Amino acid sequence: MGQAPPPGDALSSVGLTALWALHHRSLHLQDPVAERVLLEIRRRQGPVGPSMGRRTPTMAHYFTQRARLFDAEIRLFLSRHPDAVIVTLGEGLDTQFWRVDDGRLRWIGVDMPEVIRLRRDLMPPSDRITHVACSVLDSDWIREVPDDRPLLITAQGLFMYLRPRQIMDLLHACARRYPGHTVLFDTAPWWFVGLSRLGGLRCGGFRIPSMSSSLSPRGLARLRSRLPAGTTVAHVPARHSSGPFRLFHRHGHRVPLVGTCVPATVRVTFPRQPAAASVDGH
Repeated sequence: MGQAPPPGDALSSVGLTALWALHHRSLHLQDPVAERVLLEIRRRQGPVGPSMGRRTPTMAHYFTQRARLFDAEIRLFLSRHPDAVIVTLGEGLDTQFWRVDDGRLRWIGVDMPEVIRLRRDLMPPSDRITHVACSVLDSDWIREVPDDRPLLITAQGLFMYLRPRQIMDLLHACARRYPGHTVLFDTAPWWFVGLSRLGGLRCGGFRIPSMSSSLSPRGLARLRSRLPAGTTVAHVPARHSSGPFRLFHRHGHRVPLVGTCVPATVRVTFPRQPAAASVDGH
């Protein structure tokens, strides 16, 4: 492998969540690539420390369930569009490509340069993977992604770290460039964001970085009103969630008061003919 610095030295505080998530995917998912990457990281810098959390607390369990939900949505999309392009924004050290690969898909990962360097150094190569080293808020990646094949853009564990205006600008840019295509992302409820700002979200010794925006299933109507006319916005329930909070994850969005307190996975599909302007002023 290459000469990249040890992962713990190369990532920012937000980027360290990528290392933490990799650790738990290697433990709780059938993901041999994640296991091999983690072994390589341990070979370079010793055992992953207690900050990664060796037990399986509730928060780690939730993030594992989220990975399974995104995997299922991508597989469903690929079953309908075998020649699809999947674009992952803020991919981190996720090994999702190898979990969902149907042998035909084209995969484009967008992340900061230091993360892309680690991915190139640590991950198995594939001629169907393209890395774009830039901020997800940079328009460079939008210019590089083709729109001549079915396209699914995913943002897992990302939007809660962006400001609301940044999220809307990004969605409007996608609507203009990719009419008729879909964005899949997850969000955090207000209390979760509040705890992150107070430093109260921990898994073992690992502290989840402070988040910037929240959205619950009950807030999707407002999101829809700020996107181009004809955009569909749907909540994707955690149908296969398990563990102590499975009912909360699966059905909480149906209960009026609880629906403001649960996380949301959101599927946004833009109209094929984008509107000239929206109520948000774009």
